[in-house]
Amino acid sequence: MKNISKIILVLFTVFTISCSNDELGNVDLGEYYGPYIHFKSGAKEVIPAGDTLDIPVSIYVPQWENFTVQYELRGSYSQTGTFTVESGNREDLLQLIIPVNPSITSDVVDTLFLVSATNGVTIGRQNVSSNNIIKKPIKIIAPDSGE
Repeated sequence: MKNISKIILVLFTVFTISCSNDELGNVDLGEYYGPYIHFKSGAKEVIPAGDTLDIPVSIYVPQWENFTVQYELRGSYSQTGTFTVESGNREDLLQLIIPVNPSITSDVVDTLFLVSATNGVTIGRQNVSSNNIIKKPIKIIAPDSGE
């Protein structure tokens, strides 16, 4: 009977120690988040009007099928467009083409937004600012600004 009591005491102690609070706090491994896409960086990009700019995006959880992302440039050079992310990619490029607009004679800073995505992919990861970069400043240099 003494051995059974000792075994029960040891098991109880092991169980109690293994159930103690996690001293590291709430560790988020992302296992409860679905696939999302965001800009790789929130830093300002610079492009002369009339050129093309490749902007890197990151995809959390690669998808087994292609999906389409809609973007919107808001400001002086407003435009909307889409690009397709190939299945299996964790990174891709949004190709932004800025046309020359003769009525704009000075440099401007527009904002590029990721707006929506298809096939269950969301835009940005909510509540995690480092993974929620869904807008990006784009400085557009006017053709005759001399810069």
